[in-house]
Amino acid sequence: VASTPESPSIAGGAETSFDLGNGVKLEMIAINAKGKSFLMGSPKDEVERLTGIKFDSEDQHEVRFNHDFSMGKYEVTQEQYEAIVGTNPAEFKGARHPVGNMSWDDAQEFIGKLNEKFKNQKVRFRLPSEAEWEYSCRAGTTAYNSRNTLPTQEAPSSSRNQSGTKPVGSFPPNSFGLYDLHGNVFEWCDDYFGPYSKASNDGTAQLTKQSLASEVRVIRGGDWNGDVRICRSAFSILYAPWVRNPFFGFRVVVVSQE
Repeated sequence: VASTPESPSIAGGAETSFDLGNGVKLEMIAINAKGKSFLMGSPKDEVERLTGIKFDSEDQHEVRFNHDFSMGKYEVTQEQYEAIVGTNPAEFKGARHPVGNMSWDDAQEFIGKLNEKFKNQKVRFRLPSEAEWEYSCRAGTTAYNSRNTLPTQEAPSSSRNQSGTKPVGSFPPNSFGLYDLHGNVFEWCDDYFGPYSKASNDGTAQLTKQSLASEVRVIRGGDWNGDVRICRSAFSILYAPWVRNPFFGFRVVVVSQE
């Protein structure tokens, strides 16, 4: 049984931004997680928890971070993606809407070019680990980052009468100052999908395949067209890294290389 985790500080850290050119900025929020712990996953009796082999992967376990990181304030937008990659594959167009139609591989292409652009700044961009994503989403709370339910005015999902993505930041942020972690577009994580019992408990990503044949990666957060249940903080699902979908996007993490 996991020990009682510490209550995380739920104040947002310093905000920094990276200039992508033509007035486009990539805003990041510092998450001071090093030495802090939380219970990742959900209790079996959590309201709206899904069950079944495909979904029942939310076993609670304690994670204690060995590092700090900064998380994207918003999902990567179409103008940010276009500034780095030069194209905009999103179905629901809008400069400040999240970029969609993203595979895990597409996210890695963006990140690779982003790292090349800022290679002299002693930082490294990457996708968040599942643990980083969930800790950042929860911001010290439970099923959702505001409470045990998801109020109508707090996220873009199908139960909120949305039609397509919304500009990032259209709904209130969580206590860390992060936006749209529930709904809008699903967000890829770095991890291979697999049981948490085989993953590290230090907040880093599971980068070892769970089987020789398994390439599947984790995606989090729900989308504008999905049921509220899949927008819960603990919910994760698996897809092959080459799968593109209008509802799939991502946000980035940056860590210091000093």
